Amino acid sequence: MTLNLNHDIKHLTEELNISYVKKWIFYSFLIGIIVGVFCVIFILSVTFIWDNVFIASGIKFQKLPGFSNLPNLKIVNIPEKRNPFVLVLLTTIGGLLTGLVVSKFLRKEEYSAESSVTIHAYHNLGARLRDRIPFFRLVAASLTLGFGGSAGREGPMTQIGAGIASIISRLFSLKEKERRIAYIAGVAAGVGGIFKAPLGGALFAVAFLYHHDYEVEGLVPGIIAAIVSYCVVCSVFGPGPLFETQAFGSPTLEELPFYAILGLICGILGIIYVKFISIIKNFFVKLEKFVPYYLIPAIGGFLLGVIAIPFPQVLGGGYELLQDIINDEFAMEMLLILIFAKMLATAITIGSGGNGGLFAPSLAIGALIGGITGKFLKLLAPEIIKSSGAFTIVGMAGFFAGIANVPVATMIMIAEMTNSYSLVVPLMLVEAIAYSITMNYSLYETQLPSRAESPAHIHELRIPILEKIKVGNIMTKDIITLSPSDPALKVMEMIEKHKHLGYPVTENGKLVGIVTITDVEDIPDEDIEKLKVKDVMSKDIVVTYPDETLYDCLHKLVKHDISRLPVVKREEREKLLGLITKTDILIAYAREEDKLRRYKRG
Repeated sequence: MTLNLNHDIKHLTEELNISYVKKWIFYSFLIGIIVGVFCVIFILSVTFIWDNVFIASGIKFQKLPGFSNLPNLKIVNIPEKRNPFVLVLLTTIGGLLTGLVVSKFLRKEEYSAESSVTIHAYHNLGARLRDRIPFFRLVAASLTLGFGGSAGREGPMTQIGAGIASIISRLFSLKEKERRIAYIAGVAAGVGGIFKAPLGGALFAVAFLYHHDYEVEGLVPGIIAAIVSYCVVCSVFGPGPLFETQAFGSPTLEELPFYAILGLICGILGIIYVKFISIIKNFFVKLEKFVPYYLIPAIGGFLLGVIAIPFPQVLGGGYELLQDIINDEFAMEMLLILIFAKMLATAITIGSGGNGGLFAPSLAIGALIGGITGKFLKLLAPEIIKSSGAFTIVGMAGFFAGIANVPVATMIMIAEMTNSYSLVVPLMLVEAIAYSITMNYSLYETQLPSRAESPAHIHELRIPILEKIKVGNIMTKDIITLSPSDPALKVMEMIEKHKHLGYPVTENGKLVGIVTITDVEDIPDEDIEKLKVKDVMSKDIVVTYPDETLYDCLHKLVKHDISRLPVVKREEREKLLGLITKTDILIAYAREEDKLRRYKRG
């Protein structure tokens, strides 16, 4: 009875893969705690700089409802009088300090804090980032956002989270595949913690690497790490969603066509936004030929300050602007102006090398688009549109989901950030329409179409093709054989006649050997005439079986440095069923890969 119980427990452990679960609970928990602490430090750093330095511009840092427990970090009393000159001076200084930090401590390819850098490292650098990146990224991003840069927190936190995971992977000597999973968990912890949206953060982490694919293996570790990071952030700043919204009821069927219009607008403006950012980036790249890099963010900061004189709402990531839009504090004319002012401010901040992400500014732009669309449609159909405010929330999701290629993650994240789960149906509709329009465009330049195109998976994707094809499906069944009593000279004759370089040797229907060109080519003509096949054939035969995979078969061919294998029955190794060569395997592989390409192209 005890033996049976032990056997059952062992079997259950194997089925549940307990060691794997324990391992990833530990790593995910560790990553979540450390990244959560970095989230807290990041929020406090930005707040401290704004409250003690940037406040001199006369623009206050407003606390979001989700950070109601944010402590008062003000230690100097600076007059809070609006001063355009001081505003431009501070945004310029913020850009200069950012440029000095990144040019001094980071490599050129690491300057940007956008998620594109994080994606590139996953695909091309083995999910590795230098150990210094989390720390100097924290400093640079705090300076950018603390001095009013129009950028988000998600870009820096994806890199910080991924960087922490990279350090942990090195310390614990994780294998390549495990390192990638840890990397995704780090990103999930960074995004889930900084936005207080753990499930959305985990879904974002597995989706933002590709246009049309997911890293599913990282989902559970990502969820665990994001929850832990979220708990760390909530323990300091309090629980609750990031934004405060009114209770929106479920939309009526009559409202859905109007949401479809919003989806169309989000898609079109999304393409314009992506192209505009690219143009501004290229402008600053060309400027580097004439100006030292550390001055480029300062130029961007100066231009940002000029824009902010008439439109101070464009400063910062857009979190306060989002809350104001949700609270319906802007007229339609101002909403329209702010859409393009925020686009320009964000493009300048990011394009000039400011350290921040595109998530929050894109949400703000989406909210502006949703706000003005909702107001306009409500004027057209007041009896149908119940609340224009709901369009604001849905616009946030629709705009970003399309240009970032993360529709599912964005839908969940917005629902978590605004506690607007009743809007799931219009969220799905608007995102689907916007995504279908913008699916060939992306904010993240280093996103790849799918796992098949990722260098990180190139070896994994080759092996599964060979592992899913059985030897019995492609072996040659019409076999030409020789007899042990045949003259050895017949081997050369058969090679010349049939163009095959090797032949099984059978006797009375049983496999007794194999003979190839290498067995006979070096034998002098006068000697080969005296020999039989049995004198030159190999009797120590390496065989394969019909139920073996091509991967196993190829492994045998490479290991023994041979080009062909006889295929025999497992239970009757002398029963010859067929023959398989390296060429057969290559042809089968090429056919399957061609099918895969045609399937992906649709």
